[in-house]
Amino acid sequence: MAKKHVGQILIDNDVITTEQLNKALEKQKISGDRLGRMLVKLGYATEDEINRAISEQINLPHISLRIKDIDPKVIKIIPEQVARKYELMPVRREGVNLIVAMDDPLNSIAIELLNFTAGMRVIPVIANRKQIRKAIEEFYTEKNITSESILQYLDDELVISEEALLSEQKLRYESKTALNVKSVNMLLIEGIRRGASDIHIELDGAVSRVRFRIDGVLFEAFEFPFNQHSGMVARIKVLSNLDLTERRLPLDGSFKIEYEGRHIDLRVSTIPMLEGENAAIRILVQDTSKFDLESLGLSPKELELINSASNDTSGLIISSGPTGSGKSTTLYSILQEINKVGVKIITVEDPVEYRFPMINQMSVKPSIGFDFANCLRSILRHDPDVILVGEIRDRETAEICIRAGLTGHLVLSTLHTRTAVGCPIRLIDIGIEPYLLADTIELIISQRLIRRLCKECKKAIRIKIGKRRQKAYKAVGCNLCSGGYSGRIGIFEVIPGDIIRAELMKGGAYSDKLDNIVREAGYSSLWDSGLKLLEKGETSLEELRRVLPMQFTKNIGTNFKITNWS
Repeated sequence: MAKKHVGQILIDNDVITTEQLNKALEKQKISGDRLGRMLVKLGYATEDEINRAISEQINLPHISLRIKDIDPKVIKIIPEQVARKYELMPVRREGVNLIVAMDDPLNSIAIELLNFTAGMRVIPVIANRKQIRKAIEEFYTEKNITSESILQYLDDELVISEEALLSEQKLRYESKTALNVKSVNMLLIEGIRRGASDIHIELDGAVSRVRFRIDGVLFEAFEFPFNQHSGMVARIKVLSNLDLTERRLPLDGSFKIEYEGRHIDLRVSTIPMLEGENAAIRILVQDTSKFDLESLGLSPKELELINSASNDTSGLIISSGPTGSGKSTTLYSILQEINKVGVKIITVEDPVEYRFPMINQMSVKPSIGFDFANCLRSILRHDPDVILVGEIRDRETAEICIRAGLTGHLVLSTLHTRTAVGCPIRLIDIGIEPYLLADTIELIISQRLIRRLCKECKKAIRIKIGKRRQKAYKAVGCNLCSGGYSGRIGIFEVIPGDIIRAELMKGGAYSDKLDNIVREAGYSSLWDSGLKLLEKGETSLEELRRVLPMQFTKNIGTNFKITNWS
């Protein structure tokens, strides 16, 4: 009897549907990623569900790798370089056998190397990749890095782009030492492995402190000696083709790398501080498969509203929220849905962060006067069907977007407002006539990103608000997550333009009045969306308070009590 494929096992176990499997297979053909990882990226399955399916397919044990289950005595049997390269972790010794947790237990090269290195018979078991990485950090990584450990760090799989290496040769910078090269490589690799969106390298007294932003929250990663800071910043500036001699002004640059078969863009910014220069690196993994509307956390009603608006041939779709709230991800996901041969799409961005097939993308260059407004005037002559504008910042850009939306183009853009109803108010404030907005706005999306509770360690509690008691969950923390949370999901407020059209046509629009109209029509607020996640056990009350502080105070106040759930 032939073995079942992993996808079929997941269907049989009611983890995914046939439609979800087919969609994942289509995206897998484009990205070349493993099917299991694609299903995780799309939000259709968890890593543990994938591992259980693989365990069933190849008849190998699947374990939940906990720190307390690992015998510290076996750590020295497997060198750190091998553990990191093949993402595996020695667990315990059983006579002449060594139990090793692996994300890919079918990697025969890794198993042969382990047998030779350990001098023992290796018994592989399947474990979650995040759990393995956490265990490696716990047992192999020291926060206070030494020069010896940096120089021994395995960075062979990191490939610097030719442009960055040419920049290095051209500048011939004075700090080109193996230590600085290895240090920067290590920070990039560890940032990517841990799922960081940003790396911050900052002088702090007598040390150079490195922090990773993971799921929107900063975590301390490493401390380097003070005298190594300038060399690391110099290395980063060289790869980004920035002026090494300029230390008085902020500088922006970028470079590209490849790691684990993935193309990654790195956006670099340096700023002068009292003690010296600090650097920040934004990590942009070029993986367009993650831009999928169904995986963002939208409700069926919200998905229907977005799909309906994005199929219109004209009008304006606005995504609002603060920096880092996922606005661009939502708009990119919409573009992915409507990106077809018969649709011409042009984007104007600052800068272009992700590249898509069949989409014409351009970056503004304010230093030479090529701003959003000038870009928009140019692209309208190229007869686009859909236009994406990175951000509406001024009256001139807003007017061109409105004009384009009125003359047969679908325009997508972002705006920095706290709520959905704040978008028309903001546009009126910068000089747009209310009647023009009434004719143009098709849809307004307001959103935030909120951390998801770890399914392995979240703890049930009882929340008491006044006389009402409600079941919820709180973050605990384990070796599978970051402080009790793993990943993020969006909370949304989606309202169609026709709901507020009549009020805009009157010429006077006020936030409170528009908000009442939207609520009376039955559309959920950000707070309502967050409460639904709280009730489902997806997030915690503390996380709601962090992401929506004003709404929390308005709806909950300070008089609430949390007790253990019995």
